[in-house]
Amino acid sequence: MSQCQGCGIESEETMCRYCDLLVHEITGRTGTQIQSPSTIASLREELGDPEPVAPKIWRRLSMVSAHDPSLCWALDPEEMEPESWITDRPEPWLLSKEEIAIISHSSNSPLSFWRQDVPPDERRQFDLRIRRLARGGTLPDGTHISWNSGTFYVDGVPLRVPYRSLNKILKNPHKFMEMDWKRLLAAIDLAVRKPPVDPYLNPGGSNFSTVHPVASMLNPQHREREHHALEIMARRMRARYPQNGDFQSLFTNASWMERWHACSTTNRVVGVGARLSQGPQLVPVTLTIRKGRLQVRVRRNSGWRRLEVGSDPMVWAKILTWALSPPDHPDYSRLMCLTQNLFTDQGTIPFSDEDLRGISFLRGIIESNEKAHLLDSDRAIVVTGTSGLAYRISPGGGNHGTRFLVTPMHGSSDESYRMQQRRMHRARRDFICIVERPELRRLVLGDAMGSIVLSLLDDVNSSRHIDTLRRHIDQNRSRPMRENRVNAEEREMMEALHLRDRLANNRINRRVTRATRDFPTFWGVLMRLPLGERMVLTPMGRGPNVRFDNCETTFSTTNLTDRQVIYSMLESSGWIRDPEEERLRGVQRIYIRTGTGERDLGPSVEDFCRLLETRMVIDERNRAIPEPLWTHFERRNPGICALLPGSENHIGD
Repeated sequence: MSQCQGCGIESEETMCRYCDLLVHEITGRTGTQIQSPSTIASLREELGDPEPVAPKIWRRLSMVSAHDPSLCWALDPEEMEPESWITDRPEPWLLSKEEIAIISHSSNSPLSFWRQDVPPDERRQFDLRIRRLARGGTLPDGTHISWNSGTFYVDGVPLRVPYRSLNKILKNPHKFMEMDWKRLLAAIDLAVRKPPVDPYLNPGGSNFSTVHPVASMLNPQHREREHHALEIMARRMRARYPQNGDFQSLFTNASWMERWHACSTTNRVVGVGARLSQGPQLVPVTLTIRKGRLQVRVRRNSGWRRLEVGSDPMVWAKILTWALSPPDHPDYSRLMCLTQNLFTDQGTIPFSDEDLRGISFLRGIIESNEKAHLLDSDRAIVVTGTSGLAYRISPGGGNHGTRFLVTPMHGSSDESYRMQQRRMHRARRDFICIVERPELRRLVLGDAMGSIVLSLLDDVNSSRHIDTLRRHIDQNRSRPMRENRVNAEEREMMEALHLRDRLANNRINRRVTRATRDFPTFWGVLMRLPLGERMVLTPMGRGPNVRFDNCETTFSTTNLTDRQVIYSMLESSGWIRDPEEERLRGVQRIYIRTGTGERDLGPSVEDFCRLLETRMVIDERNRAIPEPLWTHFERRNPGICALLPGSENHIGD
């Protein structure tokens, strides 16, 4: 009997049942990515046991990358000959501070920078910079890069480019003449892709998980949808290298791509079928591009944070080789060790004291109640409520960004659950949507799941406050299960999908959804953001024109009424114009939050709802909704607090 590496209690395994249940969601890692102490020690020794300081770690990575043969795919580019250019070769690509500001603050349209009060000289300078960005320049290997209308183009192919990080590197271009920048930037675009994880087909998957981008690329079902830009670039490469048969030719000789075609034990080339047949290749979300910077998600002493990757293309190539390798390859394990353990001086298993107390709380609830137990085979908790109905609770993969998934069960055995799982996969339904309210979101995962277990143990009383639970109890407690229920549900599901598609294309329904869901969600964001937060409101264009400095939420206005509604919302919730910041950024409308507004916002809500009410009336007599529009908006000011689930992203279609 040894000690659990998490909570320290006696356990037959490396981790006890409760720590094993929660560790993957708490740490943001998927099931197979928690690294052993020996693997961590090996990487530390390889890098010379660096201190948990980012510059020192990047410097050590650069040193070990100098003679790494696995990085050859990013080196020795085929430079374009002078005669390949129709005109003179473009000037080297390097961004000025003003051009970075244009890229950072433009909302897919330069129109946001046009104001009546801008002097003619400034307009001319801005126009020249826009033209220079569109004209672009060349990287040291001859690769052409340009920017137009919010999109970067690398040799004419739209790609996601970490322009701030790239600009920082290119200030010393003589050091990196040997890099194949086209392939390196294409690999970055591939690595930061986040193919969605279907919570229905992959229940229990972490909210920090995604399908491995290479596995998605190699899957024919995802090629056209997820990798259109790479497909374009590959076609152009095939014109120069006709021996390569498909879009994989873009990285045909890359070390990490060859690993996908090789057996994990013998390294013999066997094709990708065996690896892809192992099921969904779920991996943690590791690399991202945010505000023009290439970032990696790592564990610090204070928790998980995003750090900018070192300004060295060899470090980029090293990290990309690790990230794009198969999850069962040693190089991918090195990436997991790097992100989990090298940037912190804590122990191997990343639990905070609050997490440990939450795990202890959950353990106490389950072990003291005979109607709750762990389902070890599926990493889940099974609870039988006072209604007699059973529920399965698993961490991760919930709707609306919740940290848990609640599924009804008809029987508590492992076999009955597996049978039910197959039915759910076919029907794609039967989940009970329980949204994490702000007060629950503030708790650590163990405390939150413990609270849900207690609620479901007394599901009859809890259903008074949870509508989805009440409907489930009403539908299932009063009538027995029928053998043909699955077939009936399949028919109902097909009908529901048909109706959903019709509604999605209905203009009146879209109008109602925007007034009753999108605007109320945006109103909730405005009320909850902290003092000092800034919001940028730019003219209407093809993309979102409402953005925040320190929040991922975006919104789009489509007409003058939308803007008038937002003006009223801003005034009511304590936002004012910030002329000084507008002058510094060259943007027409910037707001800063300086107050929280009244406690009772009912009169203000009714005021701006009158502006939207006109859209709810058809032919001057028929209302699209029966109830007053203000009933869909929060009227009591919640004050500064965490955003509601599902609101820290783009709001709307």
